[in-house]
Amino acid sequence: IGGVPVGTPEYVDETLRVIVDDIVSYIDTTVSELQVVSRHACWSSLYYCCASRFDFWLRHVPWEQTIAHAARLDDALRAAIEALGYDGMLGGAFSVTALRAELPARMRGLGIRRRELLAPAAYAACFIESAERFLDTTAQGVQGRGFFPMLWPLFGVGAFDTPYPASQRFAQFLSG
Repeated sequence: IGGVPVGTPEYVDETLRVIVDDIVSYIDTTVSELQVVSRHACWSSLYYCCASRFDFWLRHVPWEQTIAHAARLDDALRAAIEALGYDGMLGGAFSVTALRAELPARMRGLGIRRRELLAPAAYAACFIESAERFLDTTAQGVQGRGFFPMLWPLFGVGAFDTPYPASQRFAQFLSG
């Protein structure tokens, strides 16, 4: 549905495996084609084009089903980064260089976030964004029509209105 595999766990797993195989192949091809020509172009391609290719599925498929595939993608990105540097550059999982590679560029890191760690937060964020569209809202005096206004008993009237305290948006939902 909308590019998201829905069905048995085996079907979802196989579909995600094929998607990740394609992304890993794309990463490998990018490195092999651009590594010799221009390491800077290769890094830009990895950072802007390759690293985020699995994010759509991280947001829309339950994280329990994406986490193993995200780990495979993380391994491929680590190998690509090391191909641009030197073997063992990122060291072990807890080496200073490996930890720094995950920091944002503004903190002098490489900005490559581990998708394995990002999966639960990405899925939760997608749910929150979707839930905010369920109910009718009044934001800054403008009435917005929700997709499922009949869910107000579940979330509470005005749960997603702007003046509503952000900490209480899901209070009624979670207490149920």
